[in-house]
Amino acid sequence: MSRFALRDYQAEAYEETRATWLRLHRSGVVPRILLVSRTGTGKTVISGHFMEQALRRAGHRCLFLVRDRALLDQTSRHLDALGLPHGVWAAGHRRVDKGAPIQIASIQTLVAREECPDNIDVVVADEAHQATCTTSRTVIVAYPKATILGLTATPQRSDGTALGGKDGIFNGLVVVKRSYAQLVADEALVPFRLIAPPMPVKELSRDPIDVLRAYGRAKWPDGRPRMRKTVFFCRDRAHAKEVAEKARAAGFRVAAVDGVTKSSGRDLQRLALPDSDPDALDGVASVDLIKQGFDCPPIELLIIACGYGSWTPWMQSLGRGLRPIPPESRSVFGKLRCLIFDLRGSVYVPDKSGEPLGLP
Repeated sequence: MSRFALRDYQAEAYEETRATWLRLHRSGVVPRILLVSRTGTGKTVISGHFMEQALRRAGHRCLFLVRDRALLDQTSRHLDALGLPHGVWAAGHRRVDKGAPIQIASIQTLVAREECPDNIDVVVADEAHQATCTTSRTVIVAYPKATILGLTATPQRSDGTALGGKDGIFNGLVVVKRSYAQLVADEALVPFRLIAPPMPVKELSRDPIDVLRAYGRAKWPDGRPRMRKTVFFCRDRAHAKEVAEKARAAGFRVAAVDGVTKSSGRDLQRLALPDSDPDALDGVASVDLIKQGFDCPPIELLIIACGYGSWTPWMQSLGRGLRPIPPESRSVFGKLRCLIFDLRGSVYVPDKSGEPLGLP
């Protein structure tokens, strides 16, 4: 008996994934399945159930791959919440346990160390639309006999590289069909309001710090002040540092984060702390680190201070602010919806198909 309480559509996705695995396995093909599921549908829950069954039924050893070192602790917390025993494959990490049946590792670490966990039967690859890049492919091909389960909300690459077929990684596809409106009704996502200029513009339509001054502070129903947890999406690392410095000069606790600086992982944790904690951050400014894979439900204000020309990073960025506050934390965080300021009007920009990037 599984410990997982799956929603109906999650159970259906698991059963379809298992059926796809059986079909491929019986045909003599190593299963490499891409699970496509919107932000908020519980990709980690579905994959966690898949790993639990692999452990329980066959004693298989699993590897959960994340894109960046800064996301190791976040993923470990997710697996803890699911009750899955695991270790973190990172030198000096407090959760190192090479004998654990599930290992969490970043692609960065495995490539840099030129060492991967051994005896792996199942590889779960988060943000699997990145699986065909050189570094990700290097890790995945190191396990030619392992089942691959790729997770993504955006099954497109901006460079047009195929994820499936003879040139891709995956040979099976499972799509979770759940609309944004249904997920809001399920309380799996929150409503949002997007504010943008009436058309794409080359320069920012507003100063990002002015937006923070106007919308970064809010109030509880009884009039007490509170902060809206904020993310700035910036054009490059220098811009992120500049925005963070200006925000701090304006009286806000904001840090620039990236996948290189050692403090980035700690700063992402500080963003999730309540206002009353002296170590808390009001916001972070970044380029790529928080566009995909980063999960922090208190994020309530997105200030997009860069341009987008591709659907995948655009939708990944919007998804950072759409998760709801868990019921046990609603007395600490006042988030009811997400405010999105698209300062370049990227929502109207056409992608390679000619269609506007649009909304979730």
